[in-house]
Amino acid sequence: MIANRPIWLLLLTLPMAVAPRALAQTEATELLPAEAAEQELAVDEAPGDPAPGSDDASGSDDASGSDGRSESDEVIAPRDAAPHSEAHVPSATRVPTDPTPPPESPEPAEPGNELEWLVGMETFGVYRLRRTLNGEDRETGHVFDLERTMLWAGARYGDLDARVMVEAVPSGDEAGLLAIGGDSLVLRMREAWAGYTIADWVRVEGGMIQTLTQPLVESVERLRPIGKGPHERFNLLFPADVGASATLLMPGGYGRVSAAVYNGESYRSRELNRGKTTELFAELRPLAGLSWGRPLVVAGSYILGSQGAGSARADRITGLLAWDSPRLRVGGTFTYALGFDDNGARKGWVLHGFARVEPFAGLILAARAFHFERDVDGSDDSLTTFEGSVGYRFVDPFEIYATVERDVAGDRTEVALPGSDLWEFSITMRVSLGDPRIRSPRLMSAEELTP
Repeated sequence: MIANRPIWLLLLTLPMAVAPRALAQTEATELLPAEAAEQELAVDEAPGDPAPGSDDASGSDDASGSDGRSESDEVIAPRDAAPHSEAHVPSATRVPTDPTPPPESPEPAEPGNELEWLVGMETFGVYRLRRTLNGEDRETGHVFDLERTMLWAGARYGDLDARVMVEAVPSGDEAGLLAIGGDSLVLRMREAWAGYTIADWVRVEGGMIQTLTQPLVESVERLRPIGKGPHERFNLLFPADVGASATLLMPGGYGRVSAAVYNGESYRSRELNRGKTTELFAELRPLAGLSWGRPLVVAGSYILGSQGAGSARADRITGLLAWDSPRLRVGGTFTYALGFDDNGARKGWVLHGFARVEPFAGLILAARAFHFERDVDGSDDSLTTFEGSVGYRFVDPFEIYATVERDVAGDRTEVALPGSDLWEFSITMRVSLGDPRIRSPRLMSAEELTP
């Protein structure tokens, strides 16, 4: 059929077949993307849009006017039009421009200026099997005991912090809250202080505050669950007292230098004389600039004090050398006492060594030994103690220790302290929710110094 038509008729038919598709494409550019896709699909599927050169296209002259042109030729967009120009973008697709700049976000609050509460508790439940060796007499007994129970609540706001701590003691204790006998437990105040840090390098505290030396010794050795250390056991050093302190914090975690003034009777008793006790203290970490050397700690203190109603002399000189890392804690202390047990003329000394190893997570191996010379002017007045312990930490707040202790007392000591020559086996359960050692920036352990 195509061959029988004149060539001029075919040339007129071709643009009329292409025109509808060009018009559809031009309108699609003026629509939204989804509408353009639908329109293009509709054009492709329209039955009246035959492809050029087909039989239907060749017969389109029947629908044409007398001049051979389609009616759609009058609305065909020019081929050189710019469909993506601003003039061809419909208003529905234009994004309005707001000349007003967006509001600035509020500045974040300064770090550390939020109220933070610090609460916790710690308790030691102990079973003891003890055999005392009093000359020819041998006595065996066992007892359940609550070695320590403490509750505390503190708060920190910026550079200001405070804490209150209470502990449980037997009601018949000389420092119990109630002057009654028996074995019931009552609560007494152990700490009640407020502190302020100035410019990150000066700190002051007041109230019933921590002393300086004893808390450091206890926090370094970490052996309180297996029993009291020699300083607390023989009342040579106390963990807290009523007074005030000032501390200079060295930059870079190299240590601190402190001075404090207390009543001198410790937190266990009211003031009994007009004198006051002064403590000068220094803790140095000479290798704090090296990551491997941060656990090395060297400390020393001098206490000029008095105790009792007669203001008996109670001076102490203490030195400490230790390695304070999470897996290995080993070291020792030496304390020289000028006056104790309300006798200002009495002199004595304590040599104390300890080791605490965690070969792998959970297992704790510990040992402690100390020798207390109760009177340097006397003879055979001493007490030597050896302790060995195996513990396991099931979870962070829960530990169990099995400990063997041997105390060897001199003849004069055995008379002064009946039952001091003994063997003892104990099992201790420790539960601690929160860390009582982290009380203020003055106690800087190796973990706290390690980034």
